Amino acid sequence: MKREISFLPQSIIIVEHENVKHNRTPLLDAMIEYKNKNCTPFDVPGHKYGRGARELVEIFGEKALAMDFNSMNCLDMLSNPVSVIKEAESLLAEAYGADNGYFVVNGTSSAVKSMIMAVCKPGDKIIVPRNAHKSVVSALIMSGAMPVYMQPEYDVNLGVFHGVDTDLAKKTIDAHSDAKAIFLINPTYYGAVSELRSIVEYAHRHDMAVLVDEAHGAHLKFHEDLPSSA
Repeated sequence: MKREISFLPQSIIIVEHENVKHNRTPLLDAMIEYKNKNCTPFDVPGHKYGRGARELVEIFGEKALAMDFNSMNCLDMLSNPVSVIKEAESLLAEAYGADNGYFVVNGTSSAVKSMIMAVCKPGDKIIVPRNAHKSVVSALIMSGAMPVYMQPEYDVNLGVFHGVDTDLAKKTIDAHSDAKAIFLINPTYYGAVSELRSIVEYAHRHDMAVLVDEAHGAHLKFHEDLPSSA
């Protein structure tokens, strides 16, 4: 089914349409249900759904602020999800063909830090491309992991670095087979992708975890003509 969401002055209405496979939106549904109760807020955020900060309404719009809630019981808890957030994360995992899915705050930067710190202990080697995001550097500092850098190809004509090619990845893995993980960007910030499948297979043959920053490739999973997704 396909959903269309309409905002009315005191309520939100969802209209469902057939022929769309992944239509369940448990967290959004819970937020809309709570919004439609028209509760009087005595908690955070201080703008009180926009009623207490008209300047913010002018900037962000009434609809956005009307859905800016605290962690009410009916909306679940991001740090320990047990109901609607847990169900939504399960749907996310299903959509991407993953074992688990997690919603994070602070964007992919916090997810990158979580990945690296979950895999690497102080002193562990991790193979990293030189054009990785600064969140990787933060994760290296916090985890105590030791980087082994790969230098991707620099495109003189475009003035940008491309993704890590398979030969470079394999050579680096061979030279540092004791590394705990290899970190890849797919795609890079300029749209360059790597031959992800061959690199992942080679790394796994060396018992090496593969961590992928796919912040700019969330769409890759959903069309067969697009490059491989992590």
